[in-house]
Amino acid sequence: MNVARARADFPALRPHPGRSRVAYLDSACMSLVPDSVLRAMEEYYSDYPGCAGRSLHRFSEEVSRRYDSARSAFAEFVGTNAPEHVVFLRNATEAINLVASGLDWKKGDRVLVSDQEHNSNLVVWQRLQRERGIRL
Repeated sequence: MNVARARADFPALRPHPGRSRVAYLDSACMSLVPDSVLRAMEEYYSDYPGCAGRSLHRFSEEVSRRYDSARSAFAEFVGTNAPEHVVFLRNATEAINLVASGLDWKKGDRVLVSDQEHNSNLVVWQRLQRERGIRL
């Protein structure tokens, strides 16, 4: 992997006068966005203002097609032939909360977390510790 080329894809990691080089490790809070994603977002907002799977107009149909294509590509990337099992969420916090809230926790169930967790992966488990008696 060419690290310099990968860094160049992220505007926030490019050299700027007066700013030292940075290693960004806080993706649980705010992920850096590469140029390709910024371009795709701009294209979506300017050319295809529609919601996937919710309307019948041409914008929505195009967004739905692209959404399904992205889901299939990701499923293939992670080695599954079941794109319907791929769920896109807004961020890690939402994903962690959905998993934590969706399981049937019993008193004494254990969840392993470290003392270095971001709040998005700690507070939900602490709440379940109080409410359901899980062990951390």
